[in-house]
Amino acid sequence: NYIRVATLQESHDRFLAGEGDVLASLKPKLLNELAVRDDVTLINPPFTFIKQAVGMKKGHDDVLAGVNQIIAHLLANGFIADSLTRHDVANKLSLP
Repeated sequence: NYIRVATLQESHDRFLAGEGDVLASLKPKLLNELAVRDDVTLINPPFTFIKQAVGMKKGHDDVLAGVNQIIAHLLANGFIADSLTRHDVANKLSLP
């Protein structure tokens, strides 16, 4: 399930309150969380050239496998490439 929120901060607040297993966010914001918490980790490598990252709670290898599967699916079916085109950034970013 995806949870849509109004702000970046709200996404972090809800994730840290336990309302999700993974959090897609800006890497600098995720690094701030890592600096003060030991129960979250980053999935590496980032999945876009702009260093978009996904954070998740440690010890959930099943969730990590699921996230990797979703990202692979979105890359393979063209969703991410289409999104880059739709937002007029396809010529500025690259995909793995």
